Parts: sequence; C-alpha cells; structure tokens
Amino acid sequence: MSNNENKKVETIESKINRVEEIVNKIESGNAPLEECLEEFKEAHKLIKELKEKLTNIREDINKVDN
Repeated sequence: MSNNENKKVETIESKINRVEEIVNKIESGNAPLEECLEEFKEAHKLIKELKEKLTNIREDINKVDN
C-alpha cells in the first residue's frame, strides 16, 4: 500500500474514531445542550465526508474489478 493510501485509511479511521467519541459524549448526558449541538454538527459533517470517501473508494474498486 502506498503512503497516499495509508493516509486515506488513517483519515477514515481517525474520522470514525472522532464520530464515536462524539456519540459517546452526547449519549453520556453530561455535556451542555449547546455543546452537544456543536458536537452533533461536527459528527454530521464527518459522516458526510466519510460517506463521500467510501463511495469514491467503492468506485475505484469497481473500476479495478472491471
């Protein structure tokens, strides 16, 4: 795997980890509502980015398979 591919994997994994952190924080019920809302917005943005990256990866895999 090239360095560029490793960076993609690290980026995907780090974003997934961040989303998990946010979910755990919100679910704990210990954060103020305003903070939860900001965290939720961040998680939503990250999920959107992840979905786009994974779609691109799937398309690349399909190109290789064909």
